[in-house]
Amino acid sequence: MQATVSIPQEHQLIVSVSELSMMPSLRKAIGLMRGVTKVSVPRKKRMSDYERALEDVDSGRLNSYASVDDFFAKKGL
Repeated sequence: MQATVSIPQEHQLIVSVSELSMMPSLRKAIGLMRGVTKVSVPRKKRMSDYERALEDVDSGRLNSYASVDDFFAKKGL
């Protein structure tokens, strides 16, 4: 005699939300639904200082000065 075990397959639903303030309420509402086993919100990877500096270079957020004195003069220091 052979026994067959059937394991139910889990499915995923990805929801995109533009308003971050709705996230806790939406997460709680989805968690209360029958059949929902887990609700998780992935966190964005935190960028290192180096990665942020590269992003500044790519987007053109740079200043250049001929000397330190020019920098202080422009900043009003």
